This record gives sequence, C-alpha cells and structure tokens, in this order.
Amino acid sequence: MPQTNAQYEPRTVAIRDARRVADVLSLDDEGVQLVEHKSAVRDFDDDDEVKRVYYPEAEKLVAAATGARWVLVFDHTVRKKIYGVADRTPGLPRQPARSVHNDYTERSGPQRVRDLTGEAAEALLRRRFAVINVWRPIRGPLYGSPLALCNANSTRAEDFVASDLMFRPVNELADMVRSGQVSARELVQASLDRIAELNPSLNAFVDVFAEDALAGFHALLCIAVFTKD
Repeated sequence: MPQTNAQYEPRTVAIRDARRVADVLSLDDEGVQLVEHKSAVRDFDDDDEVKRVYYPEAEKLVAAATGARWVLVFDHTVRKKIYGVADRTPGLPRQPARSVHNDYTERSGPQRVRDLTGEAAEALLRRRFAVINVWRPIRGPLYGSPLALCNANSTRAEDFVASDLMFRPVNELADMVRSGQVSARELVQASLDRIAELNPSLNAFVDVFAEDALAGFHALLCIAVFTKD
C-alpha cells in the first residue's frame, strides 16, 4: 500500500527570513512567533531528559509568550534530515515533512483537548485555547530543510483541502508497531480522531472511552494546549 495517493501541484512562492521581521510577528495575527530561548537540555535524543527538562521549559516558554493560565505539553518529535531515507524508517530519526499541511482542524483540536484532559475538558473548552507547536533547531543554523511557516493572514478557508487518513490491515499495523515505524499510541489516537469526526453522522458508537484507551501510554508532543481569558 503506498504511503499516500495524494496528487500535489507544485507552486512557486516567496519565502522570507522570519528573523528580519521577528519583532512584528505574533501568534494572534500571523500565527507564528519567534523567541529566543536557551535550553538546559544536553541531549535532545534522550527522551527521558527531554521530558524531564524540556517539557517544563516549554510550558514556561509558551505561558510567557501567550499569557496562558495553564500549559500542557503532551508529545514531542525529533526530526533529522538524512538524504535518501524515507520518513518512519525503523531505527532512524523522523524526517522533515515535505508537504504543506496543518495539524489540526476546528473539529480535531477540541477533540484533542477532550482526549488529554478528560472530565476537565468541557470547562477548558469554554475558554479560549490553542494547540501550539514549539520548534527549535538542535544545532544551527539549519541549511537543509529549515522550518517554513505560512502567514495565517495569507490563507482562506477555501485554500484548505480535507484529506482522510487510511489505515492498513491490523496485521500490517502490528508489524509497523513492532518495527518502530509507528507507535501504538499514535494508532490509538488516529482511530479516536476518526471516530470523533465520523460518529456524529454515523452513530456507530454508543460510548467511546478515549481516556481509558490512551491510559496505558505515557509518551507525551512539544505542542502545548493553553487556556486564556
């Protein structure tokens, strides 16, 4: 089964150095903010150190940048470009994403809050919240595959194209988990997201115990959820 059947249309766009306009960028307007931060992490390949040291750093960083009352870091990914290597190759780092995309929709964003916070979710969702990606170069400057972002003010709703995540047969998924191509938590979360998207119209599930399904996983993203008046 091919990894994707999407057909992409190449376009030429202007890409500018964000550092030159860093002082006028904001999360509320452009959807991106560039800040300076020195981390105490010595080895970003050490997941335990990242969770122990960088997660609290990221929570404070996002809170300071947004004024959020509460920040939750729930996962992280380290990407390192290796030419000629496909993403999710067992035993090798995740590769940079090569296609333009966004991570969450108006439906899946609130659902992620529900999945992560359980009974507290509805109270949190009555406030303003956001899912924020915190990216940093491990060693820089980056010359190959630097992070590129799209100014939120330059997009329209009709610019976005919905896509479905299709899943392999269960025996193939089990092989992928065993080989490290994908984590069991990622598979469970993807299934829950799909249920949340389709079940309102299908009514195929009476009860969905998302919190119980995810309870056995402790891998947390360098993405933060925050509430703010």
